[in-house]
Amino acid sequence: MNHLHWVDDFVPDRPTAITVGTFDGLHRGHQFVFGQLARRAHQRRLRPLMVTFHPHPRLVVEGPSSSLRLLTTLEEKDVLTAQMPVQEGVVFPFTEELAAMPPQAFAEELIHRLRPQLILVGYDHRFGRGRRGTVETWQRVGRAYGVEVWQAPPVEEDDMPISSSRIRKLLLDAQVEQANHLLGYPYLIMGRVIRGKGWGRTIGYPTVNIQPLDSRKLIPAAGVYSAWVGGAEAGKRLPAMLYIGPLPPFNQGKPTIEAHIFDYEGDLYDAVLRVQLIRYFRRPVAVTDPQALQALLAEDEKTVRASFGISSGGFTGPDTGNRPPQSSS
Repeated sequence: MNHLHWVDDFVPDRPTAITVGTFDGLHRGHQFVFGQLARRAHQRRLRPLMVTFHPHPRLVVEGPSSSLRLLTTLEEKDVLTAQMPVQEGVVFPFTEELAAMPPQAFAEELIHRLRPQLILVGYDHRFGRGRRGTVETWQRVGRAYGVEVWQAPPVEEDDMPISSSRIRKLLLDAQVEQANHLLGYPYLIMGRVIRGKGWGRTIGYPTVNIQPLDSRKLIPAAGVYSAWVGGAEAGKRLPAMLYIGPLPPFNQGKPTIEAHIFDYEGDLYDAVLRVQLIRYFRRPVAVTDPQALQALLAEDEKTVRASFGISSGGFTGPDTGNRPPQSSS
C-alpha cells in the first residue's frame, strides 16, 4: 500500500492530527472531515492522518452471517486516499479482541501509538466495545493527555446526511449517478481479469471478465453501464461498455462483471484493473440466441459510445479479426 500503513509498521516522525472511523466509501461527508482536519493540521504543523480499520468492524462483530457489502475494499481505499484532502492513513487490524476493548482503553492506546495533538471525529462517531464510545469519551481522555478534540457536523444532501448506507442503497437500485454525486467521484471497482467462457468473442464483442479483489465488495444492480477502465496504477483510462449480471447468451449462472473496452487492442488476462461506473442504461434482457444478443449489444454500443461523445465503430463480425482480443471472454 502506498497511502495506507498498518499501525505496527507506522512510526510517527512528529505529532499528528487524526480522524478515526471505518470510512467505507470515502464519500463527501468523509471528505469534509478530511478537509477540516487537513486545514487544522496545517495551521499547527501536525501530520494529518486518517485512522481506519480492516476488516470492516461489522464483518467481525456480525461474523460470517453479515450481509454487509463494502463500498471500498482496502486496496480501493488506498487508491482513493491519494485523492483526499488527507492523503495518508493508518490501518488497525480489527479483531475480536479490539472489538471487546473498552472505549477509554482504545482511546488511550491510539494516543500512545500515534501521538495526536488534535482529534477530529464525524457527527455520528461511535467506537469501542458495544460502540459505547462517543465524542465525549474522546474529550474526557483528550483532557487527560492534553489532546484537543473536535466533532464535525454532518454533510447533508436533500436534507439528509450523506452516509455509506444511503449510497449502498442507491447503487443497488441502479441509481449510480446519484451515488456518484454523494461519493464525490465515480464508484470504483478494482478487480483482476480472469478467464471467461469466450461468449463475447464469438459474436464480435470480446470482453474482460473482472473479479473484484474482495468477495465482500458491493456489486451494483445488474444491467448495462458506461464505465472508465484503466490499469491498477494511475494513468490512462479507456471508455467501456460494462455488463453486470447473469452470463449471456441465456442469462444463466453466476453473475459476472464484463467490460467491452472500446477500440482497445491487447490481452489483459491477470491484470488488475480499475473500473469507474458512470451511468446506468438498462436492465438485463433475456435472449434466446446469439444473433439476438449481437443485435442488442450493437444498440448498447451505439448508446454508450454516444454518452462518451465518441463515434461508433459498428459491428464488424466475429470472423474479420478486427475486434481486439481484450481477454478470453
